[in-house]
Amino acid sequence: MKEFSFIPIGGANSIGESCSLFEVGNARILVDVGLGFQERPFPNNLISRIDKTINGLGNLDLVLITHAHRDHLGSILKLMANGYNGYIYSSKITKQLAKYVFDDIISDDLPNREIADLYAHYASYMYQQWHSFDLGD
Repeated sequence: MKEFSFIPIGGANSIGESCSLFEVGNARILVDVGLGFQERPFPNNLISRIDKTINGLGNLDLVLITHAHRDHLGSILKLMANGYNGYIYSSKITKQLAKYVFDDIISDDLPNREIADLYAHYASYMYQQWHSFDLGD
């Protein structure tokens, strides 16, 4: 049986900033990378907490976004700007709505070019479509 751990990184002690790390065997899956409601335009501390927890953003296997609210996906661009270049998974509608969320919170330090970069890494799936991930042995 594979080892499993759950580490709440954001959202446990505040409103917003939803972010949880699931470790299954050697796989590291980040669920949501949210923006705290008090933080505008972009937070820095959530990304540094993620980085410290996993010893580098390159150690993430994938990011899964549950839905298109800023407290669940608002820090994705900042995550990518700090070195994450893996895939981001969500439903198709979440991917479509993400642009409107980003338009609402975009800042001068993250140019529009980075929104295009996000979509290059975004793999969307239809609601109720099954997709399995190989998490190794």
